Amino acid sequence: MLTAPLLPTTLPTPPIPPLTPSTSPSSSPIKPQDYASLKPLDYASLKPQDYASLKAQDYASFKAQDYAHSTANSGSAVSNSNPTGLGVTRTLSYTRSLENILYRNITLTSKTNSLRLIVSVLELLFAFKNAFKRYGIPILESGIHLIGSTATAIILEQENFNPTSGSSSPGLPILNPDVINDLDFVFRLQNAEKFSDILQIQEFALCSLLKTKRNMIISPYDCYTMFFHSAFCMDHNEDKWSLISLGSPETTVDIKVVYSCSRMYAFSIDSFEIELDALLNSAKKITQRKYKQLEYKQPVRLDSSVPVKVHSNYPNFDEALFHLRHRLIMTDNFSTIHHGLFRYCLELARGYHSLDNNLVHEWELVKHFWEEFGQVDVSVVTKSLAKFVAKHRKHWFCILTQMHYVISRFSQYHPRSFEVMEAIFKLMFRKT
Repeated sequence: MLTAPLLPTTLPTPPIPPLTPSTSPSSSPIKPQDYASLKPLDYASLKPQDYASLKAQDYASFKAQDYAHSTANSGSAVSNSNPTGLGVTRTLSYTRSLENILYRNITLTSKTNSLRLIVSVLELLFAFKNAFKRYGIPILESGIHLIGSTATAIILEQENFNPTSGSSSPGLPILNPDVINDLDFVFRLQNAEKFSDILQIQEFALCSLLKTKRNMIISPYDCYTMFFHSAFCMDHNEDKWSLISLGSPETTVDIKVVYSCSRMYAFSIDSFEIELDALLNSAKKITQRKYKQLEYKQPVRLDSSVPVKVHSNYPNFDEALFHLRHRLIMTDNFSTIHHGLFRYCLELARGYHSLDNNLVHEWELVKHFWEEFGQVDVSVVTKSLAKFVAKHRKHWFCILTQMHYVISRFSQYHPRSFEVMEAIFKLMFRKT
């Protein structure tokens, strides 16, 4: 339940975070147009970035620490390391829910909804993995991971799992894979590759699935225009990765191919990654054995003895786990999150909250929001926000409500605040 009114008739002046003695402004009143010079806290300790060159669609210049720093100076014990640069900090002991997700059937629809392809998650991952191998693109030995909200849900379930009874703690049911509507996977490259080649290989992979499952032969270009709902590539300095989105209105599947990325997470609660390579290898061996014995009717269960490793991109695994258990929104640098205010409002809609200094964090996110969108037309903001909430349909209204409220708290810091608030209000109640 939201603590703030949906659309306050009067917008109270928000309290200003405490000022340090060295940065206290003069006694002259602050003008809305002069929000850029407002410093509610000492940002020197936060190492502010030079955001002057940032564009709404270009976040390659973010200078966040590389994800490999998660193994350095961490308070958690690291058992060993792997080639991905992430410290191996945990082993997933309960894998039934993960298996159910891998065997779940998902529907890949064309943009016009005229053509559908039903495949299991396992088949989709095998198709991409085999395509990369076939065309000579080496993936790291432990380079296929489940990430995002689904990985977070599985890890949280493990934390509440009771091995004696075989179920979760009271009030915390076993994760139902059918309610998962957002799947995110990452393939980590061994070498830097041309992402135009990567995209073409992904097209070939989907074409092969269409031929196998539907006995349909279409060109890679037609496959791209029909089934790739979005595709994005970043090849700049320390950011070399691509992202494609497949799926349907019910379930979105994002496939990210990464050679290097400056920031792989927004908050500590979504910094977890679950290795899938061991399970995929196990599934391949078991499936081949079943086929040889001509046992087609019985579902193939994965080998439960296979260790499944869990990583965190956050500097401290135990701290990230604490935030997850207590539903806290925390990260190491709020101001470097792409569309950070969108992501923050999503977590609020999911029931997470900030333990302390939420006003300071919200100020950083709002400040960065205006640095991203302050110079573009309001239609660009509306389009970006509409695309974001479409991906998170379950929480769309709460996201917009929280977005409207957070911007209203800092409305006097930017002259276009009320214009954006009005656009959010129209988006909340427009007919779709």
